[in-house]
Amino acid sequence: MSSSFSGNPNNILPTTYIIPEDPSEKDLMLRQYLNSIAMATNSKDSGIYDSNETVTGQKFLPTFSTNTSSNANYRGVLRKVVDFGAIPSSASSTVAHGITTTENFSFVKIYACATDPGVSTVNASIPIPYINTATPSDSVEISVDATNVIITTTTANYASYTRCFVILEWITVI
Repeated sequence: MSSSFSGNPNNILPTTYIIPEDPSEKDLMLRQYLNSIAMATNSKDSGIYDSNETVTGQKFLPTFSTNTSSNANYRGVLRKVVDFGAIPSSASSTVAHGITTTENFSFVKIYACATDPGVSTVNASIPIPYINTATPSDSVEISVDATNVIITTTTANYASYTRCFVILEWITVI
């Protein structure tokens, strides 16, 4: 697998550091080690899931069949969580995502999870999109347009799933 992160594609930090005795070499090596630590830390996927746009630390290398000159640049990925609330039963429901999109914008991940919180314990949770393997027509679909997150259920009653969090991740392609 190739990467533009030369010499260390996964940004794994060394566990042993050799510090020279010479003060000028020592200073240079410490600066290089600190830079390596900062670069590796900043390129790791962030564990922050927030309702505000958040830099994930992920790098996405898009390949476009129509514009090969832009293929060589990694793009930073942004993330936002949308509190969708209750998912619909046998219907579609929309919630505004609040993201400004342009023609240079592309979603790279769209997913969610819905929970039936129960009274004293969680009754059930499902990923979205969801396919009920016993009854495939009882599916839950997710899509996004320029303004909204749309969740559509088909024939099943999902009224008890009153908590749903949607995670959106995107890049700017130019």
